[in-house]
This record gives sequence, C-alpha cells and structure tokens, in this order.
Amino acid sequence: MATREPDVEVLFLTKSQIEELISFQEVVEAVELAFRAVGEKNVIMPQKFQMFTDPPKNYNFLIPMPTYVKSIGVAGLKWASLYFDQQPGLPTVWAVVILNDPVTGLPYAIMDGTSVTNMRTGGHAAVAAKYLSKSDSTSIAVIGCGAEGRTHLRAMKAVRPSLKRAQLFDINAGAMAGYAEEMGQKLDLEFVQTGSPQEAVKGVDIVVMTTSAQKPIVMHDWIEPGCFVAGSYAFYDLDPMLSKTADKWVLGCRESDYTLILANPKKRLVMELSKEDVYADMGEIVVGDKPGRENEQERIVYTHLGMGALDIAVAARAYEKARAQGIGRVLRLN
Repeated sequence: MATREPDVEVLFLTKSQIEELISFQEVVEAVELAFRAVGEKNVIMPQKFQMFTDPPKNYNFLIPMPTYVKSIGVAGLKWASLYFDQQPGLPTVWAVVILNDPVTGLPYAIMDGTSVTNMRTGGHAAVAAKYLSKSDSTSIAVIGCGAEGRTHLRAMKAVRPSLKRAQLFDINAGAMAGYAEEMGQKLDLEFVQTGSPQEAVKGVDIVVMTTSAQKPIVMHDWIEPGCFVAGSYAFYDLDPMLSKTADKWVLGCRESDYTLILANPKKRLVMELSKEDVYADMGEIVVGDKPGRENEQERIVYTHLGMGALDIAVAARAYEKARAQGIGRVLRLN
C-alpha cells in the first residue's frame, strides 16, 4: 500500500510575536507546569549534550534539546547555540524551536527560540524564587543587564510583587543605565546603579546572575542570611563554594544538570562541586517531595542550565495563544 504524502502545515512565529503573545505570569505558569511534569516523571527528555565547534578552546557549542512533555501532549526540539567567544555584534545565545504532534510525529510549529530561551530562563529562576526566596522579599540584585537580566526581573516581579528596589551591576555602565531607564518604564521599582558586584548584592533578598562571565564575580561570603541566589549560568560567574556554604543548593533538574554542572569538563568545577551537596531539584520541590525555604535565615542557591521541558512548555503556550488570536504565518512544507 502506497504511503500518502501528508499535508504538513506549520505555524511560523517570530521573536516579536512571541514576546507580545505571552505575559511573564503565563511564562511562570508554563515553567512551573514543566517542573511538575519532571517531578512526576511525566516527561521524556534525553540527556542534554554539548557539541563544541571550537576545540580545543571549547567556549562555543550547539545543543539539541528534544523533549516530550506528556502531561500537555506536546513534543518538540530546541536547537540552541551558546557562544561565549562570539564574534562582535552577534548574540551569545540563539535558538529555534520546533513543535511536533507526538501521535503522528509531524511538525506543526516553527518559532524563534531565543525569545523562548530568554523568557523561560527568567521564568525558571522565578519559579525557584517562588519556593526558595522569602515571601516578603523587597530587594533584588541583577548582575548582568542584558536580555536575560530583563526577563529575570520581569519574571521575578510576577512571583514577588513585594519587590521595591533593584540594585544593578554591569561591566558596561551604558548598558546598566539603559537597563535602568527601560525597566523603570515597565516596572514600579527603584533602580540603583552600583559600581561593583559586591556593592550590588549587599543587603538584598534575591540575587540573579545573568552574565556571560567565565569566572566567579560574586563570592560566597558576600551572600547574607535569608538571601536567595539564582545562578542561571551555574557556577561560571558565581563562586562554586556557595554550593557548600549555602544552607541549601537546589538544581533545576538532577539529570539534565549533571552533565553541564556537576560533571563540567572544566576542572575548576569538577574539583569543587559534589552531588552530595545537592539538597533537591525543582521537580522534587514543586511536587512536594522536599520542602523549599524553611526559615527566614536560610541562604539558598539555585543553579540550572536549562532543559527542553521548559522550552517546550513555554513554546506550547505561545502556539496556543497564536492560534486562538490568528497570529503568525502558516507555511506548507510539501
């Protein structure tokens, strides 16, 4: 029997369309759903690996991130690049996302993945803050005032509306000033520009690390009692000793973070990080297997380098809203 050529139509969504479609509250909800699916073992997610394109330096790599989130019936792939040694004027992070019907395997959406990455990265740090920061947190330090510094702050404000002040640091003073001006128009916060990472983290309830630094710029003994630290680039820019001196070290996902954090090929990380120091991952905390913050004095550090379940959950939310609103361009593949 001859195989019928299927009519394959995909919805194409751009970066600007995705950013307009979903709010940060919706991003946080989608990310929390993904963490819950991981905690309930309701996800098929092969181990993430890096394909380096610049050996032996190993600063630039591509990452395939296939995932099937069974709880929402969506499969897909994010194909991402992370280039720390990037050419001038080009982004450190770039990605594309494809969504597939898990029943037929056929694709039905292709969209910008950079916006999805930025939003879900801020979103997963915010979900962690929901469970691990003080519920009445009023101050936050943003270390790195780029695209992810923006999404982190907006997502954090969604889960901690009590935030009143943001203390900023960036090695580029102009970028820091531009961040303060732009974000000041979007969020009701006082913005304080500082001269060093140590000054920025002094006295705050939450610290978010959103830099591309290849060495620690925030030290473990600068983190005060009661503070929650979100290391979205793990211990590249954050002192790895914090994994031992904090009251709790929480991963995003034990399986996906093992290769990129605990078994990182850079000897500095391998020598100083131990899986015995890990308290829990976010899947365990979201489903209630482990408690999150238990008192007001705990210093808690959270590190996660992302996983496909987060991207697919956020991309699926964008797709649903795009279809409902008639946004995007439908393309035929045959």
